[in-house]
Amino acid sequence: INCKELVDLKNSICFVDEDNNKNIMVKSGIKAGIDNLITTLSSTTNCPISNTYLSNIPNSDSVDLSLTSTPLTAPNLLPINDYIDSISNSVEKFSINTFTNIILKNNDDYAIFLTLLHANIDGRIKCGCSTTIKLGFRLNRNSFQLSSYFKHLKNSHCSMIKKKKQVLIENLNKNNNLSDDLLQNEDFRDMNDDTGYEEDSLNDDNNSSQITANTSISRNSCSIVFHYLIAMASMERELLPFLENISSYSDDVFYAFVKEFVGDVESEILEIQRIKNVRILLQVPDVFIFLQINSKDILKLKERACFVTNDLQYIIRSGIKSNLEQFIETLRKYYKSTSNNENFVSSQTTANVIKETTHCMCHLIDIYQSNRAKSFINIFVSNLLKNMTQSSNNYQFDPIVNKFASVFNILAGI
Repeated sequence: INCKELVDLKNSICFVDEDNNKNIMVKSGIKAGIDNLITTLSSTTNCPISNTYLSNIPNSDSVDLSLTSTPLTAPNLLPINDYIDSISNSVEKFSINTFTNIILKNNDDYAIFLTLLHANIDGRIKCGCSTTIKLGFRLNRNSFQLSSYFKHLKNSHCSMIKKKKQVLIENLNKNNNLSDDLLQNEDFRDMNDDTGYEEDSLNDDNNSSQITANTSISRNSCSIVFHYLIAMASMERELLPFLENISSYSDDVFYAFVKEFVGDVESEILEIQRIKNVRILLQVPDVFIFLQINSKDILKLKERACFVTNDLQYIIRSGIKSNLEQFIETLRKYYKSTSNNENFVSSQTTANVIKETTHCMCHLIDIYQSNRAKSFINIFVSNLLKNMTQSSNNYQFDPIVNKFASVFNILAGI
């Protein structure tokens, strides 16, 4: 509907086509979030509840006016420990929903002090930042009002939350050196006892496969490609320590995680669509569909993620598409296995197989030495396996691999 009252909201939750402002697309994260909310509410709404509620509504013609003068009696107070447990549970749920990977625990991050005063209870909570906040006791609900403490936690002046966020960011940064750390990993260093690079093993009669001194540009392209291939093969393996907790990541923490483990552009693709956590991500059928819209809001991102023609047609870069699809598939496999109480099989198995069979693979390539000049896959695999035993500074590349790397570098959008 074309309504001026909806313009700001529409611009916030939709991509609007520049050529036709009537052509809009709701951001995938917004749509998935609303759909999930509706599904949740539908599954928890039962007819007996509403019928019970309706059956208890008195007829307007038979209202007993004497009820209006009935005095309010004090509720039956619960044991103090029950109130403490209730407050602790509420604070824990609030911290999970608000700060994602931060979970606040009683006696660790705050302390609860309750004092019984006849028909009332005096409540106070001391935050980990040493701030003490009074908790209001609601007689009609027989519970404590925690909004003041929640407001304090969300306030930028709470030093405890600041420290926890800083620790979280530092922990993420410590675990995201994918390429360099992986290349130094013993799983790859120990795959072959022969650390020398036998140049003769790739020579043929025409010297077409001779290892040559490469220009800095060619070496850089090949190094990036080898880093990329190894990182892709080990994505599941690197994600394993985080899969159990990643469901609690949301908003900036989730985007930072994707940026470090998948890629900058990939993170922006999710963020611009408001896909803010794993739950929403797994409900989006196609994370690239928004690129179909001709919107100025996504033009710069589209140019980074795609090849864009003069007539605004586009092709998603293969590397970016593969990165996100593999990330999503890894998450699906993990959550499917946990829901079925199965063991999650990761790329760790693949890495172990590679470690155990590297010599065998190299031997097979040697067997077909006469066909090596005609087979790109033999040259490529042999070059890859040899470089896996080297530090990144000592990589050597076949001329054919150099050409392949240049093309792959463009397609991957690296």
